[in-house]
Amino acid sequence: MKSLDQLIQRGLAHLHGLKETATVQLLITEHGQEHSYLIALTHLGAFLEDEPLTEPTLSVTIGFDSFLRIADASYSPLQAYLDGQLKLRGDLELAQRIAAKLTSPVKTRDSLRNSERMYAEVREIFVANELR
Repeated sequence: MKSLDQLIQRGLAHLHGLKETATVQLLITEHGQEHSYLIALTHLGAFLEDEPLTEPTLSVTIGFDSFLRIADASYSPLQAYLDGQLKLRGDLELAQRIAAKLTSPVKTRDSLRNSERMYAEVREIFVANELR
């Protein structure tokens, strides 16, 4: 089973070309636990940071199941927000641009294969989580 960290790394690869300079704190909650990720967006891409250097430009809080549903494209980030499953604080326009980039259509065969692989990994994590 692929770990949540590996799934996050794959998601970061999809943000290449976003051309933003910002920090995003992603907090994924699961069974009373919190998984926190600090993401630096630069003109070179998106990268995980170890420690916050400044206050995040955007903070995102989401439950594990909703995160997996968004990752496998069965739940839109906008719908998750409207349903109260995705909470945002900070630059909401940045959140909108990130969501648009993550949900933009696949353009190459390689990215299609990567998306199919990511979908399979998300399903594997989701099924394993349901078995707990």
